[in-house]
Amino acid sequence: MNTWKIAPRYLVILLIVGAGFLLRFDLHQTSPPNYDEDNYLSAAASFRTIWQQGDWDALSNVTNNEEHPPLVKILYSFSLDDADIRNIPIESEIRPGSRNNLPQKSLHASRLQSVIFGTFTILITSFINPLAGAFLAVQSIHVNFTSLAYLDALPTFASAVLAWGYTSSLAPANRHWFGISGAALGVAVAAKYPFALIGVILVAHALYYQTKTWRELLLWGIMAACVFYLLNPYIWADPIGRTSHQLQFHQSYAQNIQDQVPIVTRPFTQLISPQDHLPDAIYAPIWNISDGLIFILALLGMWMLMRKQSFYGWWMLGGLLFLMMWNTQWIQHKMMILVPYTISAAYGFQWIWYELQQSRASIWIKSRIGKQEPPAP
Repeated sequence: MNTWKIAPRYLVILLIVGAGFLLRFDLHQTSPPNYDEDNYLSAAASFRTIWQQGDWDALSNVTNNEEHPPLVKILYSFSLDDADIRNIPIESEIRPGSRNNLPQKSLHASRLQSVIFGTFTILITSFINPLAGAFLAVQSIHVNFTSLAYLDALPTFASAVLAWGYTSSLAPANRHWFGISGAALGVAVAAKYPFALIGVILVAHALYYQTKTWRELLLWGIMAACVFYLLNPYIWADPIGRTSHQLQFHQSYAQNIQDQVPIVTRPFTQLISPQDHLPDAIYAPIWNISDGLIFILALLGMWMLMRKQSFYGWWMLGGLLFLMMWNTQWIQHKMMILVPYTISAAYGFQWIWYELQQSRASIWIKSRIGKQEPPAP
């Protein structure tokens, strides 16, 4: 009997994940080369040359796109075709339009990694809440940046594992899952630095609600730091100096971009304006409707999650405040909050549905009472 109750849930999750995969797989095939894909594949080609030459000491000396940790670019290097290496522009050759000459075989193989990580993120989110998984499967920012050879698909997946490990470990029988959460944070930050913010929010949540002890958080932090170090060969030669250099780059860039004052409403408009970032190949007015609906539901659900003392509510609110205040308001930075964003949207929808059901029940009860015979005098 229990099997029959569980089976429909898994079938729904399978359909959601399958639909999400097909959306991303289609875009990964049809979208023309996008801005920065040449930068990332150029770095990947440098790593591929190192694998071919067997010069492991050179891993720390790859400076292509050095402002970002190398993990995703290392993974892309395994997707490159040997015959394509000479056709991928080196760092000094990258200029506007150079991405149009990227070899298609290697580009699509690298993009497929993003599709896979994006699909697994939908899977984890669907296990947390199937409706949230469905929202994530069609959310246009997630569709776009988990279909292209960008850096965001892997850390978004790792952040979902981080949250799942932490929330699962709150049950006494699953406390060992907290170590997985720490390792996932290390992976996320080794892929892209801004995802470290999620770890800060987790620590704040754990301390405020006293879900973890200082000792547990210290061990968790050590696990994250060790994984980050092992997966970031760029800093091996000088861990403190090079990490500081990378972080200073982002700080300096944010201070020197044209918009000296962040536009606090920009994250909101980016979440509901898919035409600003979706390729013409898949853009359609339906994305405006679906993204707008998810946005409204997410704002409603966020406050519900906060009232429930949920980590996802903290993640959503803390991440959104950061994105509103950080000067570098690139569209792909919204990937940091899309997991709690769609979970919030699911809770918002469920709350509306519950209220509608309660309203219907109240109307039915009142109608039944009205039909009763009046009491005898």
